[in-house]
Amino acid sequence: VCIAARMTSDRQRNDETTLSQLFVARSNRLGEFVKKIVGETPTTTFTTFGNLLDMLEHHPRLTVLRQGVSNNRANRMDYSRFKREVFQRDKADGMDALVIWTNIRSFIKGSIEALKDPNRACLTEQEFLDLGKHRCRLPTDQRVKVYKWFETYQKFMRDSELFDDCDRVYAIVRRLQELRMQNRAQYDEATFRKCYVDEVQDYTQSEILLFYLLSGPKDLFLAGDPAQAVAEGVEFRFDEIRSVAWYFSNENPDLVPDKPKIVSLNMRSHAGVLNVAGAVLERLFKAYPDSAKQLKEDRGLFQGPRPAVFQQLDPPSLKELLMKGNALNGVNVLTHDSDKSKWQELLDYPLVYGIAEAKGLEFKSLMILDFFADLPADLQVPMRELLLGREPPEFADKYPEIEWQLKLLYTAVTRCINQLLFVETERSVAGGAFVRWATTNTVKGINRRETLAVSSNRENIEITEKLPDEWRSDGLDAGAAAESAEDLQQADAFLDRAIYSFQQMEDAELLRKAQVFRASLRFRFKLEDLTSAKDVDEGQLEVDAANIVKGLLSDSFQVEARHLCESVLGRLNSYTRGRLQNELLDLLQLPAN
Repeated sequence: VCIAARMTSDRQRNDETTLSQLFVARSNRLGEFVKKIVGETPTTTFTTFGNLLDMLEHHPRLTVLRQGVSNNRANRMDYSRFKREVFQRDKADGMDALVIWTNIRSFIKGSIEALKDPNRACLTEQEFLDLGKHRCRLPTDQRVKVYKWFETYQKFMRDSELFDDCDRVYAIVRRLQELRMQNRAQYDEATFRKCYVDEVQDYTQSEILLFYLLSGPKDLFLAGDPAQAVAEGVEFRFDEIRSVAWYFSNENPDLVPDKPKIVSLNMRSHAGVLNVAGAVLERLFKAYPDSAKQLKEDRGLFQGPRPAVFQQLDPPSLKELLMKGNALNGVNVLTHDSDKSKWQELLDYPLVYGIAEAKGLEFKSLMILDFFADLPADLQVPMRELLLGREPPEFADKYPEIEWQLKLLYTAVTRCINQLLFVETERSVAGGAFVRWATTNTVKGINRRETLAVSSNRENIEITEKLPDEWRSDGLDAGAAAESAEDLQQADAFLDRAIYSFQQMEDAELLRKAQVFRASLRFRFKLEDLTSAKDVDEGQLEVDAANIVKGLLSDSFQVEARHLCESVLGRLNSYTRGRLQNELLDLLQLPAN
């Protein structure tokens, strides 16, 4: 809403016919939402960050190429691929894959310091060790281990001719900087008068620098919530933005933005949901005062029902309640990302999301499932002590993982619009403490007029039945999220949800389109599993790909058609590859601006 208001205000203060505006979000759904509010103009671009990189790489004024590495999406490294192909738990020496990935992306390759030397595009080991403890909270011994993993990672990337998003951003930033110095008119063609970015806490410093280059320090509007900084590979504080501005402006204080303005009026959720979110933040800031900028509690526009807490609701009973025609059918379920597949299978229910995966989405009715029971065993007692206000002074240093879990819980709660349920299917130390913390006023040091939530059971569940239009909206939202997903598995899961929603409302045409899109994704999965040329029946590959691309283009899925063509390109002979490039891929170029 803040971004939409600013975009409208900028149009009113400038010539709307010539004002070029760029809105960047993590999901197409949000872009479409903002577009509906502010309206389209010929000079306004609404896009996701992934599509923005594609657009810039294909811009005629930039023609960004990474030396020795193909732009083919099949050569892209992401976190899931890092875990699958690079990280080895038995050689991790106590380090977690996500910790390694985060420090590589946020500091070693994605920090502003990493961009200063054009010959390296990364920090040296000593530079990484020298980062302040408030900037990078890893102790020195763990930083040494992370850097060794980084060296292994870079070698694997070189040997396999792969690239990651840090490489993409670095190449685009360097090209924009060169163009800015060499040809200002061409630079202006490739950039925008105004740039607006949502969920800024999900971006590294180098990505924020890209936004500065696309607009300028006084024409960039950023919005985000540091307590929702749960994106894989990003360690964020709002101070990072001012550091980038200081670098971009050549240390000109007049071009460094003021401290961020705080908005505490929440227009998504009611007070019943927001009271829980605020209580989670209170625990987070008390134990981890440096984890994020301490904000005022959000205020809702109206009151609403307090969340319900269900204890020991066994999986078979929960599965029955989620079936079509039963009380909980249509309720979206959030769980730990690592447990999402388990719960989708146990419940036979596609509307199960990982919490980090669901960031940026919102749900009218929401269940947070086994958040506490599924915590690792070594975090059960620390989480109990924190919830009951018994954490010792050294708690933050001893249990840094709890900070991440609290941010996840806050993110999960704030996805809910109206009806929020907490379901714990089994007893756990942390779960028991949560029930006491949320449903009673007996926790020492906490004074509330009423409890945060109410205890409930399956006999008194009251959930508003989802209407056909709501199923349609959910399905379209899931389809839009699939289009903007950066990971094939994630996109496939979103399409499963879209298909389920369209099945509930019995819309055959939307169901068919979602199935066409999913067929393309699964074909790309199949290509990733082909490890050598002998695995490929080139003739059949061409026939299958051609049929899928034909279906995609008939349903106007041009972006996915291009991605499929790029994925298959490297597995074709030179003649077929050339024809595909000249006769189809060149026609499917993404718009430059």
